[in-house]
Amino acid sequence: MNNTFFRFKGVKTVFISLFLVLFCGFLWFTDLIPAQADDWAIMDVIPTERSTKLTFASTDNQVTLTFAAGTSTIVSYVKFMSYLAPEEIAAKYPYTDIVPVSSLYFLELSPIEVEYSLQPKVAVKFTNDNKLKSLYYWNEAQQQFIKLDTVRDTKKNILTFVAPKVKDLTFALFEEPIQLGTASWYVHPRYKKELMAASTDFSFGSKVKVTNLANNKSVVVTIKDYGPVKSIHPDRVIDLGKEAFKKIASTGAGVIKVKVEPYLIETSTATTTSIIKK
Repeated sequence: MNNTFFRFKGVKTVFISLFLVLFCGFLWFTDLIPAQADDWAIMDVIPTERSTKLTFASTDNQVTLTFAAGTSTIVSYVKFMSYLAPEEIAAKYPYTDIVPVSSLYFLELSPIEVEYSLQPKVAVKFTNDNKLKSLYYWNEAQQQFIKLDTVRDTKKNILTFVAPKVKDLTFALFEEPIQLGTASWYVHPRYKKELMAASTDFSFGSKVKVTNLANNKSVVVTIKDYGPVKSIHPDRVIDLGKEAFKKIASTGAGVIKVKVEPYLIETSTATTTSIIKK
């Protein structure tokens, strides 16, 4: 397989190196890792004691796997790789209304019985193009992709999750067309008169269209704040500035059911007209 990078760090022995070489040869022979120009794979041994954190990154630095400094109960092994290109995911895995926007990644930490002082974390960067992107993993029992529980940094555009204690994890970044939930209003001290909102999902500066499901009125807002607190309001998908809320409902309503979707404008150079995607 061309352009695949294997990084061997930490505890190295002749036996382990030989085993990994033979195992990689097996993967190539059985075509388990598709040959792509941007493929990457990481195989390494994680020692029981780590004075500093260990960080493994994809060749494009879009995905990282981090083991915190600390200890483990036993020596562990990691396999982390790019598995399928976005355009190949649909052919291999069925899904409904979400579109893959990254490669399919494969993570295996073995043995699964190992206890870390801090469980390893995975971070995936995403592009801020006004679209909502989330990480989903493949659930073999349910035969579908299910959303991962992640922490979203809307300023740095990074999704982070703690590696679960499972045999292996296959996941990818998907684009979500809409969100359904509730919205309330508040007054931001810096943006009192602006059509703005707070979101934990869309990056700062993104424009989203919010529709009141009760009357079908819509308003386009710019994300300028982070919120609401999902642990307190799990169904709240956005908090609107007061001026924006007034465009679609009475402030006396307090909380309304809404649909939130990216607000995208495509400009045609041929006709010099703008098309609003709804």
